[in-house]
Amino acid sequence: MTPREKAKELVNKFYQRVADGSAPKDNAKQCALIAVDEMLIVAMKYHNKMTWEQRKSIDQGVQYYMQVKQEIQSL
Repeated sequence: MTPREKAKELVNKFYQRVADGSAPKDNAKQCALIAVDEMLIVAMKYHNKMTWEQRKSIDQGVQYYMQVKQEIQSL
C-alpha cells in the first residue's frame, strides 16, 4: 500500500466515525481504537524481521497498547 493509499484509508476510517455525529464520545473512542489498532498492526508486521532485543522492546510496546485499548473501551 502506498503512503497516499494508507492516508486515504485512515481518513476514511476516521470520517466514517466522525460523520455520524450522534455520539461524539463514542466516535472519539472509535477513532482512538483505530489509531491504536494501526500501531499494533505495524508492530506485528515487523516483529519477525527484528532481532531478539528489538522484539523484546516491541513486545513491551504491544502489551502497553493492548492495555491502552482496554482502557479506551472501558471509558
